[in-house]
Amino acid sequence: MVAFPTCIEEVSLEFLNENLRTAGGGGTVIGYTTERIGEGVGLLGKLDRISLQWDGASTDAPETVVGKFATDNEEALAVVTTFNFYEKEVNFYNTLADKTLTRTPEVHVAVHDPATQQFVILMEDASSGEMGDQVTGATPAQVEATAEELVKLHASWWQSPVVAESPFIYDLMHPINYEGIPHALDAYQPISSQILDLPSWYDRYRAAVPSVLERLAAQPFTLAHGDPRLDNLFFGVGDDPLLVIDWQIIIQAPGVYDLAYFMSQSVPIETRRDMEADVITHYFDRLVELDVSPPSRQELWDTYRLACATCLVYPAVGGGTVDPDDERAVDLVKAMLDRCVTAAEDLGSVALL
Repeated sequence: MVAFPTCIEEVSLEFLNENLRTAGGGGTVIGYTTERIGEGVGLLGKLDRISLQWDGASTDAPETVVGKFATDNEEALAVVTTFNFYEKEVNFYNTLADKTLTRTPEVHVAVHDPATQQFVILMEDASSGEMGDQVTGATPAQVEATAEELVKLHASWWQSPVVAESPFIYDLMHPINYEGIPHALDAYQPISSQILDLPSWYDRYRAAVPSVLERLAAQPFTLAHGDPRLDNLFFGVGDDPLLVIDWQIIIQAPGVYDLAYFMSQSVPIETRRDMEADVITHYFDRLVELDVSPPSRQELWDTYRLACATCLVYPAVGGGTVDPDDERAVDLVKAMLDRCVTAAEDLGSVALL
């Protein structure tokens, strides 16, 4: 039975004090106000900022925290349930975050009920930083900062037995991916096609998904974020150049998959074209500096190209779960699709299918 708040209306002073006493230096939360945030951004969950009123707290006690809860969108919840997104994020914060070089939010509590798919995460409010806007697209400086944080993530867990043996981090050949991705594509393509202009090569892509997953799974693996889109990145939080949120889609995969996803869906087309080669070079060189033995530059490049086409799954499924009345969310999946399709065609990725 769920024994934690499943929405912001169920949050209480008791819950806040139980989980924030250490952060408040022993102080007591005596009041709070809330506001919904992330509309059109948190497509697979609900986010609320909680402004805290303290009594006897330390000077560095947080003035605000963020509560994350399950979506009430039935279509989105079906995707969440299929791929166990909430379980993955809760387990990441509870077991892996503190061993990852990439900057992640401080989490005060993270709980999930697999029977109901309800969950709550009470975490650091990153709003002091600049949130990326995926509809607008990343700036060159944001591309550089993101590439650096992704390589640190991947170097943290390169070929790690911890990742390989974690029951909640599925590899690409796990049935939840190998069978679930084609199933999700088939289920949501009729809905997606009503708001998205899927590419002429979509049917070829769909038919190739199983073999593409097999080829990607044969590459050296690491812990991949799975969804490093710009809306999940906060730049300049405190002294840190970048803080990465939303760890719902973590996966055991080639690290360059994350890079392909970011570059092909969050970066304006011309910026990607200008920076792509340098970003891949930086990624390879930094892996070596961080004591990782990556595949050859050519192998990384070819895997990157293949992954750019593979990442079509995100807008294709997202277009089937998005609220058509949410203008910002619709613009988001359209931007993801346009950049992904263009990148795949620029790079000759379709031929690799």
